Amino acid sequence: MSGEKLETAKQAVIQAIGRLRDRDRIALITYDSSARIEIPLRKVGSLEDAIARISRIQPSGNTAIYEAVNLAASQLRREENRNVFRRVLLLSDGLANVGPSDPSDFSRLGRALMGGRHQRIHHWFGNGLQ
Repeated sequence: MSGEKLETAKQAVIQAIGRLRDRDRIALITYDSSARIEIPLRKVGSLEDAIARISRIQPSGNTAIYEAVNLAASQLRREENRNVFRRVLLLSDGLANVGPSDPSDFSRLGRALMGGRHQRIHHWFGNGLQ
């Protein structure tokens, strides 16, 4: 994802997290040829750090969505309070081109994650998702 598409998606995520409350939790995972935890799961508190990190995201041409979803799941498993809503927000152009990329791979991953305590609501942010 690059240019206008990336900027539109980043602004959508910034607006979404701007609606979070202090007691909500957030983690930030970025991904290109690999996935990285930029902000481990924590209470929202001040959003300046998260917004700054989102603003610095740059395109690199690869999309390791499968690995990113696995990292997101690892962060969700860290949440001790089972009475809070847990959400996965993916910022992507939707073109998985690193690691597993077949729809059946993602179906199996989804079933595996649902075997745990994860909710079934996932949000995708992107302009021109394919």
